[in-house]
Amino acid sequence: MRTVENPVSDVQRDLIPLVGVEPPVPRISDGAAEVKRFFELWAADPTFRDLAFADSDAAAAACGLSIDPGSFRQKWDPDLPKEAHRPLPSAVEEFLEHLQAKIAYRDRMIAEGGSDNARFAGWRRRQIARGQFELGEIRTDQIVHAPFALELSRGCSVGCWFCGIDAPKLTDTFAYSPANRELWRGLLSVLHAEVGDAAAWGFCYWATDPFDNPDYERFAIDFYEVLGTFPQTTTALPLRDPARTRRLIRLSESRGCFSNRFSILTLRRFKEVHQEFSPGELRAVECIPQNKESIMSFANAGRVRNRARRSAERTGADFHDPAGTIACVSGFLINMVERSIKLVAPCRATDRWPLGYMVFDEAHFVDADHLRHEVCRMIDSHMPESPEELPRVAFADGLGYEATPDGFTLGTEFLKSRHEHPPLAGSLHELGRLIQEGRSDAETIALVLSYFGLPAESTARMLRAMLERGLLLEGPALKEA
Repeated sequence: MRTVENPVSDVQRDLIPLVGVEPPVPRISDGAAEVKRFFELWAADPTFRDLAFADSDAAAAACGLSIDPGSFRQKWDPDLPKEAHRPLPSAVEEFLEHLQAKIAYRDRMIAEGGSDNARFAGWRRRQIARGQFELGEIRTDQIVHAPFALELSRGCSVGCWFCGIDAPKLTDTFAYSPANRELWRGLLSVLHAEVGDAAAWGFCYWATDPFDNPDYERFAIDFYEVLGTFPQTTTALPLRDPARTRRLIRLSESRGCFSNRFSILTLRRFKEVHQEFSPGELRAVECIPQNKESIMSFANAGRVRNRARRSAERTGADFHDPAGTIACVSGFLINMVERSIKLVAPCRATDRWPLGYMVFDEAHFVDADHLRHEVCRMIDSHMPESPEELPRVAFADGLGYEATPDGFTLGTEFLKSRHEHPPLAGSLHELGRLIQEGRSDAETIALVLSYFGLPAESTARMLRAMLERGLLLEGPALKEA
């Protein structure tokens, strides 16, 4: 692993001219930033919640809030009678508008994250549709399905107990050498060319922490220069070097980054972050309470899933997999140290995919041109435009199939899809049976159904509709079926 005496000295010199630059993104007021801090503590600290119920003035003093939390009690006390609700202070209204803006920004990422490449765009839509059945609407709506994630290290130094993708220990980082800078910018150009403008929604971490790489800011500036956006940063190391953290916040805001995130592992660290950084400094930073006392729930994937399995084995209890994943990429996962590329998509964590994402393909690359070849190959090989391109037609993993008098149904605990029509019951029974067997291709299915009086065009339309809804099996499972 590359080590340096002062990992941020050069970065500091680079960013000195940015001091005093006013960020072009909307900033909430100091009052709204204080309200934000109140709710962060509320989510993280049960003692603070008790204090708010017992003495709201003391709770305000504890978090530096200049207004009485009692004035917006209906937003943190679900048991408050409606007749006791009061008009909200303007700072609270502003904070709530800020939350809505974050949701709108997430929805924009989902809407604009589809590729200009028709195959890629259709494949991504199907991963989202599949998630409605596999993960449920609530979880699926929170997944941005970014087109790619770029790792600038091999492994992570943090070792979060709850890591949903079970990141290995840090062993190496990708240095900002002249050769690596050329490869990096070339890679970004390739992704822009092959993915399109949606490449702007990618980011530069996965099973890594951005601050493990001393040159992260340089790579992020290149990302901005090539793709037009400054990548959002999530780090669990905001206190490793607070001065560096402040510079990154200012740099990202000056380049129009909407928000960044701190993943905070313990309640003690949460309080230290609040002591180090003022509410105003963190007005555009989401502090995620990952401590065990918080109201957060942890996705059943990676290390959380491993712990639950071991606990079940110790107690003799049955182990089952509630729907869970933290994966948020439907596209390419690229590690710059290993020069590896994988095509991935979120899925329910299972024994087969314990990290909550499936891997459709993987390869290594030598340079940007080689990466382009692999990207194009994976798009052509794994992103069909029609059911006719599938080697065989089968129902997606996890879907329960049931024949009914008028056809058949497919579904999970979250969603059910009915394929029933009394005049076509015979054809639908045969269609369901053939797909459930999973041994026939689309042409064979159309031929068989023609003997039941169903025109080939009608069969093709039904298969296309099922493919678009994420009901047909794609990807690695096809090779192993």
